[in-house]
Amino acid sequence: MFTLRAPRPFRDLALTIETLLHGKLWLQAIVGLGLGLGFGLILGPDAGLFRAEEVHVITEWIALPGELFLRLIKMVLIPLVVASIIRGLGGTTDPENLKKTGVLFFLYAISTSLLAAVLGVVIASIVHPGSFVTLPILADQVPPLAAVPMTFNFAQDLPATIVNLIPANPLASAIDGELLGIVIFSIIVGVAFAMQHNHKIEPLLTFLDGVLEVCITIVKWAMWLV
Repeated sequence: MFTLRAPRPFRDLALTIETLLHGKLWLQAIVGLGLGLGFGLILGPDAGLFRAEEVHVITEWIALPGELFLRLIKMVLIPLVVASIIRGLGGTTDPENLKKTGVLFFLYAISTSLLAAVLGVVIASIVHPGSFVTLPILADQVPPLAAVPMTFNFAQDLPATIVNLIPANPLASAIDGELLGIVIFSIIVGVAFAMQHNHKIEPLLTFLDGVLEVCITIVKWAMWLV
């Protein structure tokens, strides 16, 4: 039977690429970004190869794995964060170790938040986002930036800001996607677990272990879609 095969150089190149990408998710993601950029240029209006209706249908199907990936990550984000923080803190039986872990976590959270804020300010000052976009329809509806009050009285507003960090209703915070409130709730519950570590909370820790295993499995499925 006659079998159509690619020329040997192409087969060798395909085998080399497959060997290079195998098990390297970060490299696969970078290659996917490059292919997506090239695909977008082919489908774009400058190439003129497809009509707008055809491009819409094609991109909807091409974007399907990415949309599934985002939905899976969003689906398990809250239970993964809650279970991992409570299990990590609640499983600590040494108060000194808990104190050391808490200090390190606080320093890490402050430093990463400060770094993210500095990077955002620096990049915004260089790029000037929105300066090249004109929206004449909304020009009369959106007040100018100078007219929007952006003052913060440190002595007066700081106590209320600190109080608002603790969610009054963790379930509502989870529904609204307020991740900071969920993290603080998980830290408080995790510390409470560690302070009264006894046989009564062992079933809860075991349950959280099971939740973590399930969430990690779903995350692996999502990463496969990348």
